[in-house]
Amino acid sequence: MTCPLTTTARLRRADAFCGSPAVGTTHFTPILDGGDPVLLETAARLRAGTGSDLEFLREAHRWIQQRIRPVYSLNETQPASVTLAKGRGSCSQRIALLEALARGAGIATRSEALLIHGSFWHPRFRYLRRAVPQHILIVWPDFRLDSGWLNLSDLFVADAKNPAPAFANQGAETLFDAIATGSAHWVASGCAEGSCMPAELAQIDRSLGRFADRDAVFARYGQNLPGILRVVLEPVFGRWAARG
Repeated sequence: MTCPLTTTARLRRADAFCGSPAVGTTHFTPILDGGDPVLLETAARLRAGTGSDLEFLREAHRWIQQRIRPVYSLNETQPASVTLAKGRGSCSQRIALLEALARGAGIATRSEALLIHGSFWHPRFRYLRRAVPQHILIVWPDFRLDSGWLNLSDLFVADAKNPAPAFANQGAETLFDAIATGSAHWVASGCAEGSCMPAELAQIDRSLGRFADRDAVFARYGQNLPGILRVVLEPVFGRWAARG
């Protein structure tokens, strides 16, 4: 069971973007503020220890895992530099930080808007199931490498000799962490544009299209909770960490 009252009107009537697929850029945005001096310095430091763009992205992901504590923060449009300064962030905020670091290192990114059934979060919020929105918007990036676009789900797949079980969305492992094990994979055969949950995690409603950046996604569809709820709940959820 999910709650229609916590589902924003914009997400209830969300329609897929019918324009040309986004080409992606390295431009900085209000969310992906990779031009922030501290963020730029971090990107340069990580870049200096890696050879290829793929190695940089993997190292940046590991660095975020180790340095940015996972919490349930609700502000989807928080600048990546703020997440870095706080040292904590939601999966969405940590992904935005990875994108910002990538753009700061000269790697173009683009964003796919995925509409997920709220029940996907039931295992994590067992006692709050009735308050979970009917749909949750996830912004999932691609990174432009020399070989073409690399989906975030595939960042570590080549190294996963023994793939982990499908991500269950519970316990201490977050969606961001599961990327490193190859278990946070949205692709299944026969799905439009290749964006769909595997059968064992069939919680995706549909892809709403690809955009130049996550700013454009939230500008079109809004955030996942009504503004008043975000303001009221952020002091608690913004410090509430995922635990096993």
